[in-house]
Amino acid sequence: MSTRQKVSQCINSGMELLLQGNIQAAIAALDEAEALDPSIAPWLWQRGLAYYFADRFDEGAKQFERDMAVNSRDTEESVWRFLCQARGHNLEFARSNLILPTEGDTRVPMYQALKLFQGSGTQEQVLEAVAKEPEGRKRQKAQFYGYYYIGLFHEACGNFEEAMKWIEKANSVKLNNDYMAGLCQMHELLRKNS
Repeated sequence: MSTRQKVSQCINSGMELLLQGNIQAAIAALDEAEALDPSIAPWLWQRGLAYYFADRFDEGAKQFERDMAVNSRDTEESVWRFLCQARGHNLEFARSNLILPTEGDTRVPMYQALKLFQGSGTQEQVLEAVAKEPEGRKRQKAQFYGYYYIGLFHEACGNFEEAMKWIEKANSVKLNNDYMAGLCQMHELLRKNS
């Protein structure tokens, strides 16, 4: 097996372990991928997610910051970095250190979700953007992401009961073949069992 294949195997394993809630093993697999090929480190956003769920918030924030240096258009990395900083420090710290993605992420409702995290938007604006999407898969995807990111916002604010309501609502949207939908399911189970 080539080094590239081993790296890919480690990443896939880490992603699957994370969805199973085996956070430490996921981190270990992703660390192994980096050990095999250090040049992939900035792209290991999955490890940032695992750090978040392991309450290793500073490491998570650093991982997402590295990812944003090579993938500056993705709003999600900015939001997850914010989450790490809000949980590891506080909401004000996270807002004052928010790194905005460059323009180009046109997924609904990511712009509105980012505004919510910034403090210049509302969850109603997120939901309004979702409601404007045409019926079908696009709206379903927008609903999932809108609900999940509203839940994440409440978690960042320390409103864990309200966060769980939105995370459960996101999981009620049956979104197949979407990694973040699997992560949201694990998120709900992890929080209910902690």
